[in-house]
Amino acid sequence: MSVETRAAHDQQLLQELINARGPAGAEGEVAALCKRELSRSCDAVWQDVAGNVIGLIRARGPAAQHAQRPAVRVMAHMDEIALIVKRVYGDGQLRIVKLGGLRPMSFGQCPVDILGDHATVRGVLAIGSLHVTKETAALTQRGDGALDWDDMFITTRLSNEALEAAGVHAGSRVVIGPYMRRLFPFADCISGHFMDDRALLVVGFQTMQALAQSDDPRDHDVYFVCTVKEEVTNSGAHYAARQLPGEDVIALEVGPVAAEYDTVLDANPIIPYGDMKGFYSKDLADALKAAAEAEGLKPQLALFENFASDASALLSIGNAGRGAALCIATQNTHGFEIIRKDAIDSCSRTLLRFLRRNPDGA
Repeated sequence: MSVETRAAHDQQLLQELINARGPAGAEGEVAALCKRELSRSCDAVWQDVAGNVIGLIRARGPAAQHAQRPAVRVMAHMDEIALIVKRVYGDGQLRIVKLGGLRPMSFGQCPVDILGDHATVRGVLAIGSLHVTKETAALTQRGDGALDWDDMFITTRLSNEALEAAGVHAGSRVVIGPYMRRLFPFADCISGHFMDDRALLVVGFQTMQALAQSDDPRDHDVYFVCTVKEEVTNSGAHYAARQLPGEDVIALEVGPVAAEYDTVLDANPIIPYGDMKGFYSKDLADALKAAAEAEGLKPQLALFENFASDASALLSIGNAGRGAALCIATQNTHGFEIIRKDAIDSCSRTLLRFLRRNPDGA
C-alpha cells in the first residue's frame, strides 16, 4: 500500500471512529468498530466484562511457549470527553456535569445528542442570551468572563414527559452531535474532536496488522487493549492489567504541544518520561526513543505535568511492573484537536519497531 493510499485509508477509518459515540461507560459504538478492525489481524479478539476490547497476536518461533511472562500490553482508550445529565428541570432543559477533562470552551454552544435509554434526543448546549443585564443573567456579573458548567444548560424543546419517555434522566450521557464530528483537513494537518484517542486506535490497528504480517520470530505475545473509562477513572486499564499476563504496558496517547514542554506540532512522536501521576519506566521510554530513531525519526522527549495516561495510572498503584507512553503531537488537546497528517504513520512505525524487539532490546 502506497503512503498516499495508507493516509487516505487512515483518514477514512479515523472519521468512522470519530463518528462513533463513546462517552465513558457507554463506549459500545466504538467497541464494535474495534472488534471489526482487530479481527482482521489478531489471533484472538474478545471483550472482557469491564467492556475493554482486546486483540492478541501470539509469539512466533521457538520461544513462543514462554511468551506469557514477557507479554506486552499496548493500550489506547475508546472513551471520549463528554457530559452526563445531573437533572431535568424547567421545560425540557437539562443540567449537566462534565464527564472527563472537559471545559465549556472545548465544545462551546453546539448541538448535542442525549443518549436516552429508549431514544436519542437532540438538543443544544447553551448559556442563554448575552444581550441582557444583571437582572436576568448571572453571566454578566462575571468579571473575568470565565464559564463553568454551572453556567451551561441543554435545551431540548421537549416536555419533561417526552424526555422521560425517551429514557433521559440523571446519569444519561450527552455527546456532541454529528455536525461537530467532521474532520477538517488543512495544509499538512488534520483536525477534529476526539483525536484523543481515536487517532491512537488507528495507530494500534495499523501496527497490529503489520505485526501479524511479519515473519520475524518474536518471543512475546502482544495484546492491544482498547480500554474504557480512561477519561474518568482508568478503571478499564486497571481491570485489564490484572487479568492479562505480562509485566509491561505501553499507552498510546495524544501529547500536548506547548512551549513549557518543548514540544512542537510535527510528525515526530512524543515520548514522555513522566507526568502528574509519576514517572514512566526509563528503560521502556529509552526503548521507544531508540525505536523512533531507528525509523529515522527525531522523537520529542518531554516531562508532562498536567497529563496522565492509562500507563501512568497503572504504575501509580502497582498494577504494572513497567510502563511507558507513546504520543502523537497534538495541538488543542481536549478541544478541536490538530495533528499532522503523517503523524499516525510515524507513531505506528515506532511502535512496530518497538514490538518486534526481544526483551533484551535486540
